[in-house]
Amino acid sequence: MKIGLLVIASNRYKLFFDDLYKSVEKYFLPNHEKTFFYFNDSQKDLTKEYKNLVDIKVKHQPWPGMTLYRYKFFNKARKQIFESGVDYIYYLDVDMRIVNLVDEKIIPQGNKVLTAVFHPGYWNDRKKQKPHETNPKSSFYVKPKKRVVYIAGGFQGGKTKEYLNATLEISKKIDSDKKKHNIIPIWHDESAFNHYLTKNVKKFTVVNPEYCFPECSNPAKFANCFGTCGKLTPRILALEKDHTFYRTE
Repeated sequence: MKIGLLVIASNRYKLFFDDLYKSVEKYFLPNHEKTFFYFNDSQKDLTKEYKNLVDIKVKHQPWPGMTLYRYKFFNKARKQIFESGVDYIYYLDVDMRIVNLVDEKIIPQGNKVLTAVFHPGYWNDRKKQKPHETNPKSSFYVKPKKRVVYIAGGFQGGKTKEYLNATLEISKKIDSDKKKHNIIPIWHDESAFNHYLTKNVKKFTVVNPEYCFPECSNPAKFANCFGTCGKLTPRILALEKDHTFYRTE
């Protein structure tokens, strides 16, 4: 089975890539062939430093441009992705690290074609208010009664064709909202993918927060996460960092 990894990093976020790459090679579906599609603004030819890497140059955009328009980046690379022959493709935030085995549990099960991960702050808590898009003008608005499951934006994927079809649909809606109403989703790409899930629940396998677990030196800061997820084994960490530093410029 061939696996594709989608990673985006520009400006200071490029500092994270090397550690992520090494951790993916060690722990992420280790028995399968992997290809990295790395969207970056480095001046170097990175194929000389990393094997199995497709080096795709993109222009840096100020926050939140690089995350908001991630799906547009993916779809501009559709030809390269399909020609690679990857069977499944997964997006990972570059500021993540794999710390334990990630095995075939992330492959969509049965008739499912996509994979998402429960957001650790809202897992197993159906009564807690979820941060879905609440602006009725937005293409990503979710009605209150539909705000049941909330997924994290840092890890997602599935069968290659189906995932890219989903991202193409989302990208078109983001562009349309910006052009018609000058609005963007409240939590950017995460809001957009949550809306897609509410409309296409039957397509998804949703895995537990082991696959997007907050790294935190002070667990009290994330009491809402650790209160429900504390007994899980973290597999993919969302790294603790100074957001202001990395999002500057």
